Amino acid sequence: MSCSIVWLKDDFRISNNQAIRALIEDENKEKRAIYHYEKETYLLCESQKWWLARSLEIFKKKLENLNISLDVIHENTKKSIKKLIITSPFNRIYWNKSCHINENIIEEHIKKILEDNNIFYKEFSANLLNTIEKIKKDDRTPFKVFTHY
Repeated sequence: MSCSIVWLKDDFRISNNQAIRALIEDENKEKRAIYHYEKETYLLCESQKWWLARSLEIFKKKLENLNISLDVIHENTKKSIKKLIITSPFNRIYWNKSCHINENIIEEHIKKILEDNNIFYKEFSANLLNTIEKIKKDDRTPFKVFTHY
């Protein structure tokens, strides 16, 4: 049986969440949400870890009401996606685009992996007023602001 997935970042909303909406409307019966917890990100951030754990607990209950399971994966995102393709076949994945440069790089790697495996993906600009690609100068380079102290 095919499965559809939503790849969560730090956006734990049900309403006004385009990726969650796409998953809910998806025709596959099995629907999952995945969140990648990368330990290095929270090494010295005890309060953020506490907030994240509680937020995921609450969000998991909300997703269960929509018949969507939540998996928190304690592994590198790229490795995890490759492993998911093999162990629990899915044919669609959705996510909300991030505005963090490191996450954008990861997203590009994930897109390549998905394309190589013929898996449909769709990313949404749910968190952004304007995408980074749309806000560039005529020469296609990003704006830079220099100010004195």
